[in-house]
Amino acid sequence: MKINKIKDFDSFFKVVDKCKGRVDVVSPEGDNIVLNSQLCRFVLTALVQSGDTLLDTLELHCENPDDAALFIKYMMEE
Repeated sequence: MKINKIKDFDSFFKVVDKCKGRVDVVSPEGDNIVLNSQLCRFVLTALVQSGDTLLDTLELHCENPDDAALFIKYMMEE
């Protein structure tokens, strides 16, 4: 699923923490960032906050289908 600009990283990462499986985002350039990793979260946050317009839209991949439902609920509430 595609996600647009992440406005609140704290709430976004709280959803990731609830996930049972691996959660990745893929940049338009094909870079894979594993959100279950604290280091990768830092990298994603830094890239997005640097103003890199390529990261305005990211592809979110959830290993567990139930995790995808958590993100859909999050985006509807956002």
